[in-house]
Amino acid sequence: MHYEMFAIVVFAVFCGIHVSHGSSSPKYTWPLFTGNPVLEIKQDVAEGKQGCFIKSGSVHSTLDYSGIYLTGSAHSYVDVNIDDSAEFKDFSFTVYAWIENVMGAGTIFHYKQTGTGGEDTVAQDIKDVIFWNNQTHLAAETYGPNNELYSSTTAEFNISTMVQQWVGLRFSHSHNQQVKLVTNTGVYIKMETMHHTHLGQPGTLRFGSSFNASRPSFYGNLICSNMYDTFDGSLSDSLKECAAGVWQQNTAGATPTETCDDLKGYLEIKQRNASIDASITALDYMATMSRVKCAEFCLRTELCWTFTLDKGLGVCKIYDADYSSNILSTIGCNYYIRRDVCC
Repeated sequence: MHYEMFAIVVFAVFCGIHVSHGSSSPKYTWPLFTGNPVLEIKQDVAEGKQGCFIKSGSVHSTLDYSGIYLTGSAHSYVDVNIDDSAEFKDFSFTVYAWIENVMGAGTIFHYKQTGTGGEDTVAQDIKDVIFWNNQTHLAAETYGPNNELYSSTTAEFNISTMVQQWVGLRFSHSHNQQVKLVTNTGVYIKMETMHHTHLGQPGTLRFGSSFNASRPSFYGNLICSNMYDTFDGSLSDSLKECAAGVWQQNTAGATPTETCDDLKGYLEIKQRNASIDASITALDYMATMSRVKCAEFCLRTELCWTFTLDKGLGVCKIYDADYSSNILSTIGCNYYIRRDVCC
């Protein structure tokens, strides 16, 4: 299938800084912010950070930038990579969440091991860490390499008292068989796990959604996440690590332009002379013969994933999914897909 690139789709910048100084400092810092909307961030920039269906969210009063806004869709997430020579027997993840409303329950993050490494036996690795909330509880599970449940931990978490404010959250795991969930409001619980385990690496940490499609996704904002190689990574100190003065020099940037040549590389023409079967209902449509205007129309619509532009009829139609299996041969109509939908 032929692919042609042209401009306009939004990618978000998720700078991840790998630091190695002192166990009291985080091993990784992810500010979680949206970058320049016309700059494509490739896999080898900022340690491979990428996001789907992300837009700028709420500002944290301690920080001078906005977090990421997640729509509650399985396609709305940010992926970051963890691949370290150290073995994380004790570790903790911190993140600040802004829960949009009482229905904003879902997967805050899901760490998934994607390879093998380290000196300890692979059988002892934690393969998955899933940290999530619902209307009444904050919860986490860890799983082994054969999907066996290592630990399941819950803490009371009244979501109605947490909405429309930043709440600091922490998941901690100890090689000495302890798990702790913490919020900056003082809610926490400890429990023993069944195995002496450490975090399996390398892996991907997904914010806002799970690798398991059956789990609900998070609806709200996330900002400032850190990973520590200690059991008690500091929630308050984690905000200092995310201050823009610490990481801004490591981020990419570009000046927006309006020309197609400068914006090349953001949308793909997935199939030429192709339209979507009329049995598929479009999200919306507009009269235009401009692919740039059609692309902008798609980008302004939160659920838009693909679109068709029929220059013969002068009609742009936008859709909420990839309907490649519902293609009809139509001369003069091309089928496009957003490159920032990494599903």
